[in-house]
Amino acid sequence: AGPPTKRMPATRACLCAVALLAATARAEDFTVKLTIQVDERRREAVLVTVREAKGAQAAGRFRQLVNSKFFDGCAIFRVIPGVVLQFGLSSNRTLQAQWDAQPLSDEA
Repeated sequence: AGPPTKRMPATRACLCAVALLAATARAEDFTVKLTIQVDERRREAVLVTVREAKGAQAAGRFRQLVNSKFFDGCAIFRVIPGVVLQFGLSSNRTLQAQWDAQPLSDEA
């Protein structure tokens, strides 16, 4: 039935820094380092590699969101170690509203 879900309270775990790292092997791929404040004393790092060939629009939007500091301070809703880290709402309501007003069309 898969690994157990490790739930982390949104008020305690948040992204405290997001950094766009150097491009990976292919020019259209890039890696983002998420620094997570797990509790008052502990931070963890997660690397996310984005493959532009899998969804150019979504990859471009993710890069824009990272560069605009959209994810800084955002809450983490669910963690399954080695499988999923669920986040995505900005802690900045103004920034969230600005991006909400720019929906992406579906990629085929």
